[in-house]
Amino acid sequence: EVDEAKFFPVDAKNRTLPDGCEACDLARTCPGVYRQYLARRGVPDLRPVVGEQTLQILKKAGASALAVESGRAILLERDKLIDMANRMDLCFVSVEADT
Repeated sequence: EVDEAKFFPVDAKNRTLPDGCEACDLARTCPGVYRQYLARRGVPDLRPVVGEQTLQILKKAGASALAVESGRAILLERDKLIDMANRMDLCFVSVEADT
């Protein structure tokens, strides 16, 4: 049962975090993606999530800019994120993907 101390979801072994997920702001809390979903749909369906953590990591690494692909990234609290990037002197740009 869910309320038992040793509860472990039986489907947890069927999930994974594909390459690229470690940069997502939700990586620490995300349960992952079902392996079968990835086999059928692939990684391109996944969307990176950009939030405060991403900007803090970039600043700590000495980066001066973050470019995201238009229509692909999910921005958590967009206006707040842009204000934070401005305060941190980080350039935040959206680029069109080559088709």
